[in-house]
Amino acid sequence: MQIRTTRDSISEVKRELDTDKADVEIEEECPILYKISDSPPFHLTIFFGIQQSLISISSLIVLPLLVAEAACALEDGILIRKLVGSTLFLCGITTFLQVNFGIRLPVYQGPAGSYIVPIIALNKIDSSRCDIHAMFPGVLNSTASNVTEADLQAQLIDIRVREILKVPEYIGLNGGELKYPRWRSRWPP
Repeated sequence: MQIRTTRDSISEVKRELDTDKADVEIEEECPILYKISDSPPFHLTIFFGIQQSLISISSLIVLPLLVAEAACALEDGILIRKLVGSTLFLCGITTFLQVNFGIRLPVYQGPAGSYIVPIIALNKIDSSRCDIHAMFPGVLNSTASNVTEADLQAQLIDIRVREILKVPEYIGLNGGELKYPRWRSRWPP
């Protein structure tokens, strides 16, 4: 009996080896186009670089526009230009520093996409949150004040930007500080 089970186990091992060889043969039939040490042709490298740049630039432009919408500043072209320009500049600086001094890999450092959902939620809370007449009732109707709509719009943008800056408090380390008030006496060390 023991000899028979040994032969059975040997035949099972042979079957397993045969199936492993079949798997290896299937993998060899589908070779990888470029290995780690290979580099693609120059024209494909240029095409892939342009493709990566377009994907990166789209996120660099969309996120500042979402912030401008949450700050009720879609009509304020100067603020939008400052947001997009500072985002492009800082992402370029951080990418340069990471590539040359940081991890020394060709990585792209862009704006954090984790803030998209809270910013969109801020936009959807109240449909009249960007209306200066609802936010400052009676201020424009009074004849005693010399306040213009532009002044009120600037104040509204300031208020909304402060709301946006509070978002990291509730999803980051500051959120833990608010959740556990006993840390406040010891934090920061």
